[in-house]
Amino acid sequence: MSVHQDKSTGRWYVNYKRKLYRRDFNNNQFQTKTQARNFEVLLKSRFGSVTDITFNELVTVFLDHKKQRLQKDSYAETERSIKVIAAPHIPNKHITQFTPKDFLVFEKAMLLSSYSHGYKNKVISTLKSAFEFAVKYYGLENNPTRFIDKAKPTHAETQKRLKKQFQTWTVETFSAFYNAIKETISECQNDQDMYLWRCVAIFYLLSFDLGTRMSETNGLLVSDYDPTTFKISIRQQVNDKDGYKLKQLKTPSSIRVIDISQFAAKELDAHIEYFKSLSVFNESCFLCGGYKPLTPETLKRKKDLIISKYNISPRITIHEFRHSHATNLIDAGADITAVSRRLGHASTAITERVYTHVLDKKRTKLAQINDEIYKNIQ
Repeated sequence: MSVHQDKSTGRWYVNYKRKLYRRDFNNNQFQTKTQARNFEVLLKSRFGSVTDITFNELVTVFLDHKKQRLQKDSYAETERSIKVIAAPHIPNKHITQFTPKDFLVFEKAMLLSSYSHGYKNKVISTLKSAFEFAVKYYGLENNPTRFIDKAKPTHAETQKRLKKQFQTWTVETFSAFYNAIKETISECQNDQDMYLWRCVAIFYLLSFDLGTRMSETNGLLVSDYDPTTFKISIRQQVNDKDGYKLKQLKTPSSIRVIDISQFAAKELDAHIEYFKSLSVFNESCFLCGGYKPLTPETLKRKKDLIISKYNISPRITIHEFRHSHATNLIDAGADITAVSRRLGHASTAITERVYTHVLDKKRTKLAQINDEIYKNIQ
């Protein structure tokens, strides 16, 4: 099997067992060498044996398989992991010829790289998935990457994780922040500024009250809110990298219905009534922006402006509104499983890991209560 170019037309062709394939999905021809190479790999997977597939060809088919199943950002990360980071350290030979020894160079490269241990493990996992793909679809007898060990955190990483604790706001601090925005709205001199500040206010209110991620809050539509039950459906998200187009959430656990507080419901009802007074209103409007969600830059700039003007501390990030929500619930004695579901975590283990310092404080307090109960025992 070979790939060659017709010099007179510039087209690319694939020869396979004396049969010439000249086809493309649109023009019945291959415009580029890459298209021809990809088709060559597909032919090998369909008509050839597993010994026909080299590592680079496996990567091509594996990525083509993933491209149909992953979202744009996830696919780009998968492609970078295996093509840019892993592939340069792995020999390009037939996949049946691989032994665990062939990955020693790759393992050493991962060990010496400056990537975090979490990112190293993501690269290792992607490589293992590619060979597992070959086991499943190409009849590869064993996965030669099965002996590659996971990367462990360095001492510096461990110390950094232990020292790092995110900043959070209490309800009182958020109230001061929200009232400052309301005051700013009352001082607006034109409708355009008032519209923008109203959208900023409702964004931060929902972020703090629901504990949603920024992309989830920005993806909320008017139709996602049910004023009769005080519930909001988290069903999609928007990302500035994708031109603010609505897209599905990454995991099933992220799709959820959340109860909204009475205060937030009252403010949201008033916000929607304000929307209804505008000619652009419809059920497909974004709750935090109208016909288009607010940009992360605008949200950050407005937040920092209010924090600086009214001397509100600590200065927190947009994502820390979510952390504040979870921390306040845990401090109030909420069940960790319920908090995990509300946040859209895939498991309670994730919630416990993220909020371990909050839970440690709860355990210390519990021990103090226990000591108080038994203090009179001699």
